[in-house]
Amino acid sequence: AAGNLLFIERQYELLPRDGGAPTRLRDRATLQSGDRVRVTLTAEAKNELEYLMVEDLKPAGFEALEVQSGYGLTARHFDLAPRAANDRQSHALDLRRYTGQSEGLYRELRDRQVALFARRLSPGFWEISYELRAEVPGEFHALPPLGRAMYVPEVRGNGTEVRVTVRDQD
Repeated sequence: AAGNLLFIERQYELLPRDGGAPTRLRDRATLQSGDRVRVTLTAEAKNELEYLMVEDLKPAGFEALEVQSGYGLTARHFDLAPRAANDRQSHALDLRRYTGQSEGLYRELRDRQVALFARRLSPGFWEISYELRAEVPGEFHALPPLGRAMYVPEVRGNGTEVRVTVRDQD
């Protein structure tokens, strides 16, 4: 992972079929065909940035749950200030706090990737989530997500690769 004024991180979470709590997936995780996965991209903007594109390269064998490109996704702004000790929703590992600021995104669903477009992101941490479904059994690589300012080429960042194995349903 590397970046210049923009840093991108990706996290996968398995969404249980029974509606329980999601489970964070690590590199080389094993899933079953039909499993739903929440993809969370975190973008850190060091300055006010305009006209950004984030390309999240999907693992082969995965498909987006949404079938149509367009508006509908939202980037949510977070800060890293610790929550109050009496905040019942706080979690020891989750020090992020939603600031109430959000930005609408345009989403393009492509064969190899999900492309996201933001008109503007203010400095701070921005979180974007969408869902994929594991469909084809095999061993797959999700190449690093890439982010860049479309009109300022030196503003760019990329995340890390993740490897995933999908097995046939039992």
